[in-house]
Amino acid sequence: MSFRPLGESEWRDALTTNVSRTGVLFHTESKLAPDTKLEMKLTLPASIAGQAAGEILARGQVVRALPSDMLHPQPAVAATIGSFKMARSRDV
Repeated sequence: MSFRPLGESEWRDALTTNVSRTGVLFHTESKLAPDTKLEMKLTLPASIAGQAAGEILARGQVVRALPSDMLHPQPAVAATIGSFKMARSRDV
């Protein structure tokens, strides 16, 4: 997945750990404070999206940030998904 704090132009990379309809848990090198508003791009595999893989554009906000640990060298971030839409190729 990719994300950026709302209002920033540069997308940052992250590795998703868990995704649901209402939220996402991901690991990233970026430090994010709770309540930070985000834009996110999540790629759906073909098994979920249909015949071809799809991408979702979502907005949400950070609800929790966890420090790195022995199993995860990058900090974890839990964020809500408040709204989302399927991306068209010109949106991404």
